[in-house]
Amino acid sequence: MRTVTEGRVTEGCVEAPSSSSGETTPTLVDLDEWSSLCSTGLTPNIITGSLLRFIREHFSDPAKVENPHLRDNIWRENPADTTEGIPPKGILIDPIYKWNPVDFDRRIAVYISRNQMTTQRLGINDGLTVGLGRDSKTGELKTDEGEYHVVGVQGSHTLSCIGRAGAEVEILGTEVWREVLHFSPLLRKDLKLKKLVVSEASPISKLEEYDQHFVVTVAVGWYYFEKWRLRPVAPWLKTISIGAQAQE
Repeated sequence: MRTVTEGRVTEGCVEAPSSSSGETTPTLVDLDEWSSLCSTGLTPNIITGSLLRFIREHFSDPAKVENPHLRDNIWRENPADTTEGIPPKGILIDPIYKWNPVDFDRRIAVYISRNQMTTQRLGINDGLTVGLGRDSKTGELKTDEGEYHVVGVQGSHTLSCIGRAGAEVEILGTEVWREVLHFSPLLRKDLKLKKLVVSEASPISKLEEYDQHFVVTVAVGWYYFEKWRLRPVAPWLKTISIGAQAQE
């Protein structure tokens, strides 16, 4: 099923109610089928947030953590300080822009960062062929004003697992790698990605500039189609004045 929602081409989405419709009866939408991706489109920051929420959810409950050596490292949104002002044992899970070495000095941590994103040309002028069917009365092909376009978008995220003890970091990296690997089919489906793969887990190494810490990185690659439609409003050349004008 392909629909156009506010100028954005979407697939697998319940059609949004049209603002130009004359119907006054409220439209009921099955929340299990509806997704904000149908109106906002997929963007890299949504993938970052989804991976962040997924890893936090895994470490929020000891029963969900596979390795028993990590079950004391529970993620809490607002960890309480002890009487000495030192936060209790736990795990820090944040996007890379919240990087602060003080925060992971006494706790293991997982930082999520987006890597380079590239586009792949799929057709001439990024054109997209859309089948609109034939008119039932005239038999002619239906046309819709506007141009459809599509490109492939490829990118990846890095999940950096950090800690002071090498063995603990090795265990943490394996836990994160297995969790994303096992649930990648569901994540791909929920995010409407064409591909979501765990490509590699790096060897353990010392963290640059913080050589008392170790790091294991987990790389997650993804691919999706960015689709859009250009709706002509007025010839844009009408807004440009071309010609010579005498200056006073």
